[in-house]
Amino acid sequence: MSFTTRKEMLKGVQEHDEKSWEDFVEYYGQLVDIIGSHLTLTVEELKDLRQEVWLAVSQRNLIARYDQSRGRFKTLLQTVIHNCAVDVLRRRPGVLSLEIETMQESEIDRLVEEEWKNILYNQALEILRQNCEEKTYLAFDLYARKGMPVEQVMEMLEMNQDQVFQIKSRLQKRLREIISALEKDEDL
Repeated sequence: MSFTTRKEMLKGVQEHDEKSWEDFVEYYGQLVDIIGSHLTLTVEELKDLRQEVWLAVSQRNLIARYDQSRGRFKTLLQTVIHNCAVDVLRRRPGVLSLEIETMQESEIDRLVEEEWKNILYNQALEILRQNCEEKTYLAFDLYARKGMPVEQVMEMLEMNQDQVFQIKSRLQKRLREIISALEKDEDL
């Protein structure tokens, strides 16, 4: 998936751009998977959920009707996903309608926010990696993320201690900036 802003992606989907739709499905498909997994959907039910969500988004013209002043798009889509998941679960034999209706949306909201932060963090890491020299990113990854002793990183990458420390500091700062930009973009 290319790293376009959510606003650009949503505009592209609204204009029926195929690449934007593919990016939308890939990006927000993660949200479908998080909610579907939490509700313990089977593989087949998860496929049904994805189809129903994408159908609901396109048939209801959800993107064109989205009003940013009323909240984040992700929150609106999360509600659509939850409702579609309830419909999928209703078709499951032996599931009582009351059980489905009383599912804790607040628990799903908490889980989604937690998982979504991981998704944004991983996106930020990928953006960082793409914009660094391979050796620089490797030093950062080994020392700052994986906790390898600085001496081993120095020896492996033929760097001195100051270089490793500077890389860690510089890339941690850049990573925070990227995460902040992604979160701001996510506030659509």
